[in-house]
Amino acid sequence: MKIDACRFGLAGAITMSLVCGFFATMLKLWPAGSLKLIGSIHFVSGLELFAPFINISLVSIIVGALAHGVFVFALLWAMAMIYNHLQKN
Repeated sequence: MKIDACRFGLAGAITMSLVCGFFATMLKLWPAGSLKLIGSIHFVSGLELFAPFINISLVSIIVGALAHGVFVFALLWAMAMIYNHLQKN
């Protein structure tokens, strides 16, 4: 079975951009609660103390989502190309 590398990469990039945008928006709206959740997931206590120092703008949300999307597209595209190459043998 051959995977369409561009579509696979684009689907992953769109998904990751939406997830990144969602979490960045949550961090902007509720910084202390978001940092407390992140700290509990990663077993780091006291992360909510950094909430006053976090300044998230709309530009940073967009740039972060784009950067994550580009990276994930490149990674998934490369993985699909390698998979397709290995399936030929």
